[in-house]
Amino acid sequence: SGFTNVLFAEKSLEAAMKENHALVLVARGTSGMASIRSILDWQPVLAYTDKHPVTVFYLANSQESSALLSLHDEWRSEGYKIIPVYGGVDDVDNAMFMIEQCLLTGALTAGGKPTILGKSPASCSVLLAGCQGDFASKLLHLFDSRGVSKENILTN
Repeated sequence: SGFTNVLFAEKSLEAAMKENHALVLVARGTSGMASIRSILDWQPVLAYTDKHPVTVFYLANSQESSALLSLHDEWRSEGYKIIPVYGGVDDVDNAMFMIEQCLLTGALTAGGKPTILGKSPASCSVLLAGCQGDFASKLLHLFDSRGVSKENILTN
């Protein structure tokens, strides 16, 4: 999948799935969504949604500027939870606030699946696509503060 943790080489998307982790994918902008699309279209991940929560936070400037908008409903019907965060590409504080609210409320889960971080945040992996610098640092802190292990936060 190309997503790894530079400090923990054994950590990967495939390893997270073998460990039955809930998956949270954060796609920032068009380039981030392009990276995430290959994961959403990958058959093993698609099958994984039957028993495990897979959530995508898509940070875009607006609905009109969203990449692959026509596929969002299709992905939802396949079991993915797609959560758009509009205004989240350049406004780091707004994006962090919106993601935090979803983590607190579970973002109204569909089909009775566990909340976004799964049954235990320690058994959750986060994949960051298109997130660098201060943005990535703040996301790392946010998920770490919610109990996700830093070694389970992967980048591409």
